Amino acid sequence: MKKILLYGLTDQESDLLQDCAVELGIPVYIVGDSALDENLGRLFGLNDDLDTRAEEFDEEFMIMDGMTKEDLLELLRVFDKHGFEFDGVKVMRTPSNEQWTLRELLKETQSEHRLAKRAMILTQLLKSCNMLDLSTMQPEDRQKFKESLMDSFMLLQSGTYTLEEIDDCLHRVSEGLKAAHKLYN
Repeated sequence: MKKILLYGLTDQESDLLQDCAVELGIPVYIVGDSALDENLGRLFGLNDDLDTRAEEFDEEFMIMDGMTKEDLLELLRVFDKHGFEFDGVKVMRTPSNEQWTLRELLKETQSEHRLAKRAMILTQLLKSCNMLDLSTMQPEDRQKFKESLMDSFMLLQSGTYTLEEIDDCLHRVSEGLKAAHKLYN
């Protein structure tokens, strides 16, 4: 059975999301901090909202069960039709996470979400460097900058990285860009 749990949304956002999901026959329930130590599988057995106070995590979460990719896309189309945009973390219940507590799930997905956002920023930063003319940079600075670009590209291509590695690359590329932009100013 399809079901959605919400954590951390405002009352207005929750109401709008619930209205959208009702159009598709998907029940939506709100969980808060009092449910953080509950097993995810048990929480999907709920048929009523729990405590809606959600202060422990900064992000908004939409946790889905029994939904396919097509179901999610249809839900997003309904959101769009109603002018609603969910910018929070979307996560699916899976056989590997259904025994986790809600706290474990939110902590893990929050970490993954932050890593993905930082990797996207690094990707965009690398793209912005594609047409830079580095010929007037000092040879040592130019080489250092090129190495930071290549290291960043290789890290992203590996598909396996930590937040610290991404942040290090972001810092190195940003420093190289500052040096390159001094040439244009």
